[in-house]
Amino acid sequence: MIRTKNFGNNYSGTWSHPLTPYKWFPKTPEKDHLSLKGQPGGITYKTWDALILVGESDKGKEGQLPALIVTAYSSLYAARMLDNMSETIRLWVFGYDMDNMKARCWYSVAMPLFAIEPDQQDTVLIVVRELQQLANDILWQCRTSVKAAWFDNPGEAKGSFAFVDLSYWQRTESHFFSVVQSAIENAIEDAFFLTPAQANEWLQALRTTATDIFDEFALSELGTERSMAKRIKARQKLSGWLYGGKRIKDFIKENRIDSLKEAV
Repeated sequence: MIRTKNFGNNYSGTWSHPLTPYKWFPKTPEKDHLSLKGQPGGITYKTWDALILVGESDKGKEGQLPALIVTAYSSLYAARMLDNMSETIRLWVFGYDMDNMKARCWYSVAMPLFAIEPDQQDTVLIVVRELQQLANDILWQCRTSVKAAWFDNPGEAKGSFAFVDLSYWQRTESHFFSVVQSAIENAIEDAFFLTPAQANEWLQALRTTATDIFDEFALSELGTERSMAKRIKARQKLSGWLYGGKRIKDFIKENRIDSLKEAV
């Protein structure tokens, strides 16, 4: 039996549901903690850190608290998890994406739960957010390029392009967790950064995925000579950014990826 209550229950204060992650505000700790809720597009690795790691945003405006059951499990079984790094324990994440009182979608996914020492969490969190930010930047460029290929005025394009986002997150997920595991293993060895090879693995996975998605959605059908010229131009612009954009150059420099060429 399901019972509905007008306006729902008001969980005020800093009381935490044991299965729910929260965000809070370090500068105003007296404010209520806000539960993380389902969003259109599903549950992807772009929010994985908020489900696993305690931390604050770069500017200290927001903090994140994993569900109590996650922190309790990590605390109780940290030693076992560290002794068995080859054994991947998974976290089941589920919930509704709600629009006011209307359920838009039910999401249910399983994500890896890695063993991370408390004093290494901040270091791992920095690397994870760098990986996520690069993925977000490349996705934005990919989505923008698809719009440019399809529309004469891409800035005025209507409708949802969530299908581009979902395809991108799904295809890059295994690469993300592979690099995250490498970052955690680096931290255990007191190497607090990705190696150039590991960073390059992530960059190449994102480049390839963005290009493949563009080709599938923008070049899979033949069009008129004019429309095809527009699509080719959009693809050239995407490739130019993926291999020469400032954001890409900064990532290459920060992670010493150029040293791989020198070594060869």
